[in-house]
Order: sequence, then structure tokens, then C-alpha cells
Amino acid sequence: MNTDTLELSGAPEGQIVRVLSQPGFDAETVDLRTSPLGAAWSAATTEGTYSIQVGVTDGSLTVSITSDEEGRLHWPVTSPRPDIQYALPILGEGRRVPAGHGEWQHFLTEVLDGLPAAEHLTQSFFTEQNEVYSTTWLLQTHWDADVSYDVENDLLSVGFRHEFTPLNLGEAYRISIRFGPANWIDGASINRAHLQETGVFKSLKDKIAERPAVGRLAGAPHIYLWEKGPLKPRDVTAWRRFMRVFGDRREVAGTLSRKLWQGMPEDMRADVDTAVTEARGEAGFVSQYSRAVMTRAVNAALPEAVPRGPVSPLPGGHDPEAGAGYVADLRAALASEFGDSLAPPETWGGGLSTGIVTRLAEAGIRHAWLGAENWLDAIWHPEAVALAKEAGYLVGTYDSYASAHAEATEGTWQTAQMGDAIFDDAAFRDETGAPVSGFRGKGAYLNAAALENYARRRIGAVSDAAGLNSYFLDVDATGLVFEDHTEGRETTRAEAHEAVRDRLAFTSGDLGLVLGSETGTAAFADRIDFSHGIATPVFDWMDPGMRRKPDPDFYIGPYWPVEAPDRFFAPTRVPPLMERVIYDPAFRLPLYQIALHDAVVTTHHWHFGSLKPEGQQVRNAMFELLYMIPPLYHLSDATIERDLPAIARQVAAFAPLHDRLMTQAMVGFRHLSEDFLIQETRFEDGTRLIANFGTERVALPDGSVLEPLSVLARIPGQAPQIIALSAD
Repeated sequence: MNTDTLELSGAPEGQIVRVLSQPGFDAETVDLRTSPLGAAWSAATTEGTYSIQVGVTDGSLTVSITSDEEGRLHWPVTSPRPDIQYALPILGEGRRVPAGHGEWQHFLTEVLDGLPAAEHLTQSFFTEQNEVYSTTWLLQTHWDADVSYDVENDLLSVGFRHEFTPLNLGEAYRISIRFGPANWIDGASINRAHLQETGVFKSLKDKIAERPAVGRLAGAPHIYLWEKGPLKPRDVTAWRRFMRVFGDRREVAGTLSRKLWQGMPEDMRADVDTAVTEARGEAGFVSQYSRAVMTRAVNAALPEAVPRGPVSPLPGGHDPEAGAGYVADLRAALASEFGDSLAPPETWGGGLSTGIVTRLAEAGIRHAWLGAENWLDAIWHPEAVALAKEAGYLVGTYDSYASAHAEATEGTWQTAQMGDAIFDDAAFRDETGAPVSGFRGKGAYLNAAALENYARRRIGAVSDAAGLNSYFLDVDATGLVFEDHTEGRETTRAEAHEAVRDRLAFTSGDLGLVLGSETGTAAFADRIDFSHGIATPVFDWMDPGMRRKPDPDFYIGPYWPVEAPDRFFAPTRVPPLMERVIYDPAFRLPLYQIALHDAVVTTHHWHFGSLKPEGQQVRNAMFELLYMIPPLYHLSDATIERDLPAIARQVAAFAPLHDRLMTQAMVGFRHLSEDFLIQETRFEDGTRLIANFGTERVALPDGSVLEPLSVLARIPGQAPQIIALSAD
């Protein structure tokens, strides 16, 4: 290492010494001290004075840097060479990136450059590999760093930029560098050992021993259930009579019909009038469209039409503990007004409902994670929650404490409603004292430390009132944290991260719930049981065309209709560049699985479930088998006839293998063809899975033949099993 500049050179013993990192600064003076254990020096630069310590432990070179001035240090930065390929833990699972690949250069420098390492990297390292050996850079202090991508002479270089701020000047920036074999997974293996050494690793076996319900994740698809609200159209068994009663009584003071009519959204009233007219007609037929609109209108109006008395209200207008009594009141009111036109109340609902739970069980799905998009759906349908748990399923709800909205905010959403006091007092504030803008520019992002008591009360109240055995906390495990400059509550990013970890630990530990979160970066692996966003990350933000209605080719879809929103249910074409970087198997690497397969169950982000990306469903199914990660679906009463047969077929192929391998470490990965399309994974029990992503049948090294779009499972003591996938 050049003490004046931090330029670093090296190689494994017997190899040619090469530049590993380009300079980070140009020191004016250096004060060097050496010892048998390493070296330490101070380097005075125009940006300030850096104190550097370097030592070698167990084959790793560790560099620790502090600064006496705030600023950004761009180091390390790899020295680009044409023989280099990178193994990057990006886009969830990980990717293979050749240094000279133009599409990857464009994507990394134009889309991902400068993103915070804590969010962008699902593990805090990157590996560069040549034909002889690999070099892994492990970032041990990732909260104050971002990732850099640069192109020099048509070759990609990768690095980190660390920010020294007034709040973290006393904290060291630490990087370790280690040589290893020329394979794609060595960096993930190094990081697995680091996570184990630092206590950020807890196996699924240990989690199951503490909370046996975690075992229900084995062989379980993850299914988000829609058609929120107490009723679905089929819960009205006599539509003509129902609409005539409503039409006759909506002008009668004090009736439920009157209260419903007054509470219905203005933009639905004309269609409701049409439904009334249809029912009064000679034929008396109420169209399917009118039934859907009336159901939406009734669901929207019920909370106002049937008010609930407070039991234990929380800021933001929430009172989960009032749920059981409210459900009884709501059902009684509907039965009194429309009783002979309605199905039995215990069968109501089109998402989390006894009907869907029964259909899943009848389809042979033994375990499943069922997620309610809104916790009120779980409270409204207690029979469905009880039946699901009895069937062996996990039942959870989506919740989030990342950002809050002021009470007067338009276009707000349920989880962000926490009252003005929390909005005013718990926000992260930047150095000017301004709150950090929240998700999609609304409200403000919140410091988990300032929100601790409220979050614990709400999570506990929701999970208890709904009878849940699982929970999903959005954003928490993404690594999204900020510095907080609020006077008297100054918080570094590292401290903010610990506060989020405490919230996760409360939910899984104190409450005993099977816990999931978005993405699931490795720094939270010991706190969560499953994650949504590793197998496929949310990527529509990376291509503006996917979020613009005028571009129908790739538009992901609106949040409509409410029974089955196109954003989640309608197949979407993937733009060519996104298809290459997200789905092309030639570039996919199971880096997360090598480090954490036996610690965290991972699947897709809910924006891009197993069936969502048009033309990629088979690839999704193959990766689910090869990596042993569960599929993720969206389901509702409106779509179950269409989608359940495909879901049942996929789960039948996946579940028996996952039952065996969920708690097994993935110990190996390799390519068996030069085009990278024949891939093999190995697990600690000796199981080998081989996938042929190509279009031609191939002869494997043992002489067997594997057809295209097929996965071969070799399980010790069992006959080989071939699973063929098809778009049908």
C-alpha cells in the first residue's frame, strides 16, 4: 500500500502483483509507524487528515480509516482490466458482470451508481475474479458508504465512497480484502463466515427451535390475498332483492341503506343508481359490473355507516382492539337490513376468506404464507384466519413504519397514518433541520428509535386482534436509514439501523411471530425469517416506461380494479435491458443463497410475483427449483379459477424438495456449460440440482441427458428426478 495515496497492490503467493485499488487521495505529509502486526499512519491532505491502520489477520488485509474532517473518501476503486469479471450482490440475489460488457456498464453507471451500500447491496461485499483467483472486498461499515461504478477505457471499475459526517467522525471506516479461488461464490462464503463471527447469522433450525411455526415456511408458497373489504360480489345471493331493498330504503332516515348511500364515494353513485334501475326493471337482472361497483361502494361506506365505539385507540385513527366487537356489529347490521339476500357471514370475503383457504387445501397445498394487504381484512374475517392456521398455514399482514403523513395529507395510506404528533416529532431531520421526505415524496421518513413505543403498541394490537401467527414489516430490512440531526436526538445511520433491528427483534422475539420484511439485506438476517425481494427485486423504478400509462408496452399497471389490481395480476412485458439484468440466467448468481439459504427464506418482491413478468414465468419456476426458494403469487376470488391450477402444479413440484432443503446450507454453485445456461447448485445434505435454461438438450458430465427448461434433482439415496417446466 502506498501510504501517500492508498493505492493498493497485491496477489496470492506465486502470482503477478497487480494494482488492486486506485489511489484515494494525495497526501502532503505522512507520519508512518510500523509493527510486526501491521502499520499505522496519519496522512494530511487538502481535505483533512486521515488516520489509517492496516493489519493482516487469518489471511485478510483489514484497513481502518478515520478522518478529522467531514467529507467523502472514494476508496477503494478497482483497477479495471479486460480479464476481470465481478460477482456483485446486487438486484437481490447477485449478478455476474464482465468488466467489458457494455449493457451492464450502462445500467450500473446510469441507474445504480451512487446508491447507498446498505440498500443497494444485499450483502456488503463485491468480488472481482480473473482466470486464476478472486479478490473480495468486504465492507464492514456499510451504513455510511455508497457504491461507485465507473467506466475507464471501456472497462468497468467498482468501488465504495464513504461519507464522514459530523455525527460519525469518531467511527472508523473498515474494509477487508481477501484472495480466494477463481469461483463465483467465494465472496458470499467469506461474508457468511463474517456474519457468523459477528453474530448476524441465525439458522432456520435455531429459529424453528424457538418458534416452531417458522417450520411452516417449508414447502410454502407465499400468497397475497386481495378483494379487501367485508364483502365480495358472490356474498350477495339474491342481487335483485338486495338492490330493491337498498333502493327502497336509501331515502328512509335512520336505515342502514340510507347511511350506506350517504357514505358512498361520489364517483360511484351514478353506477349504483344504474344497479338500482336494473333491479327494478322487468327482468330484474343486475349486471356483473353493477354487482362489482355496488360491492365496492358498500365496502367503502360501511365503516362510516356502522360506527365503532373506541376500545383502545391509537394515534392515526387505528383501534385494532375494537375489531372483534365491530365485526359483530357490522354483520348484525347487514343481516338486519339484507339478511335474506346474503350468504352466511362466516363465508364472506373474497381475499382472506374461508372459501379461498378451503380451495388451497383442496388443491393439495399443505403449507402456505397468506398475506393480507390490509390488516382490517384479517380482523373482518376471523373464521378465515382460524381455518388457515388450522390447515397449517401462516397468516400475516402487511404493515410499515418507514414514513408518516400529516393528518391532512391527500392520497395517504393506512400504515402511514400515525397522527400529527408522530409526524412532527419522529421524523429524520437533515443538517438544516428539515424533515427527510418520505416514500414517493409524501410525509417524512421516521427514526425507528423515536417511534419505538408506538410501533410496538400497534404491531401487538394488530397481531393480537387479528389472531395472526405471522407479520410483514415493509422496508425495515432494506437498509433504508438516514442520519438524524434532530436536536437532542442526534443519531448516526449505524444507530438508526440498530433501532430498526430492535423493532424486528420485538416482533419476532417478544411477540413470537414468523416475521418477514422487504428485501432482507444480510445485516438483518438474524432478525427475520423470510424476505420478499431477493429472488426478484422491485425494478419498475429503474425504467420510467414501466410507471407511465402512455407507454402500454411495458406499463406495470394501475392499482385497479380493487378486486385484482392489474399492477399485481396482469402480466407485464419486461423492457429489454431490464430483462437482461433481472432475468437472464447467464448473469444470475445465487450469492444470497450461498451465504444465507439456511437462515432466511427468500422469494420475489410482490410487484413481480412468479406469474407477473410476461415471458419469464418458466425462468422464475426454474430459479425457484434451482435455488430452492418459494414462489410468490397474488390471488383473489376473482382470479382463483384462472390461477389456482398453475399454482397447484408449481407447488406440487416445489414443495417436497423445499421440505427437505429449506434448512440446508447451499454449499456449491457452478456453471456446466460455456454459455452459462447449465447450472448446478449443491446443498449440505448432498442434494444436487441441475437446471438447463437453454433451448437444446444437453449431456451432463455423468452421461445423463437433460432436456431444455428442465431441472434434474439428485437426492442421496433416491432415484434421479427430472422436473420439466412449460409456459402452460
